[in-house]
This record gives sequence, structure tokens and C-alpha cells, in this order.
Amino acid sequence: MDYLKTVVPPDAEDLVDYFDSVYVSGPLHRIGTDDDLSIRFRRLPPQYPPPTWNVHQSTLLDSNRTNNVCEGWNNRFNHLVGHKNPSIWKLLKNRYEKRSGG
Repeated sequence: MDYLKTVVPPDAEDLVDYFDSVYVSGPLHRIGTDDDLSIRFRRLPPQYPPPTWNVHQSTLLDSNRTNNVCEGWNNRFNHLVGHKNPSIWKLLKNRYEKRSGG
């Protein structure tokens, strides 16, 4: 993450900070102090730590990178959206059309 933060375009810094907070390092949490002049923080665990989503080792070992539950969800989602790899715009258009009865 340190390297990524040095090369990311300024417009994407918020996205990288979000990814770091939720998926890698965890969010900073302010903790109280007896001294009004100082502020202390500690990191909480990430919501989705790297072992949950990182498939690097599985790829190197040529083992499964997903499971039946994930595959089932992906298949249902693809059917719901009507497209295997929709852009965000196709997804939003599809959801809008379904919601408006079209």
C-alpha cells in the first residue's frame, strides 16, 4: 500500500484510502486520552482482511480461487443483470429498467 500511495493519481487517493481501510490495514479509530492536547489513534482490523480475498497463493499453487457459494452468487447475479461482465453503467441501466417495469 505504501508504494501504491506514492504513484496513485490525486483523483484516486480517496479510493486507495478506502481500499486500505476496508481491505488491507483497517480503519483508524480515535481513542480518548486524559490530555486535551493530544489525540491518539489505533487501527481496527480491516472488514475484509487479505486472507479473505487475496488469491495470490492459490494462483501460485494452481488451486481453486473460488468456491461453489461464490460461483452460485456470480451465476445468479449474471442472470439478474443479463450480462456476464457489466460495466457500472450497464448495471445501473438494467436495474433502472427492471425497477420501472421495462
